[in-house]
Amino acid sequence: MARFDAWDDPAAGIGHNGGPPLDDPRIGDWNHYCWRRAHAKAWKTPPREIALRRLARAEALGMTYREYQAIILDTGVYADARPLRQDEAWARTMRKRTKRGTNRR
Repeated sequence: MARFDAWDDPAAGIGHNGGPPLDDPRIGDWNHYCWRRAHAKAWKTPPREIALRRLARAEALGMTYREYQAIILDTGVYADARPLRQDEAWARTMRKRTKRGTNRR
């Protein structure tokens, strides 16, 4: 008797965040499809007024809009002041920024 494909790929255990696997996803895989849709929904452009307010706040903090949006998506908190250097999201953003070689302010 043939085994089901689901048996070859067991469900995530306790403590797993259910994120996508680190391996390249199989094309047509349901998990890959769901994560791709969730990513597109999270980065969807907000209404004009909200985008302009976030852009102004990001520029006041010396960040790009995309970096400011990433902090909102990472932490769920709107940054009112420049995060401390010890803040993980800030450190990760700055590492990416310096890795690209663009140090915009």
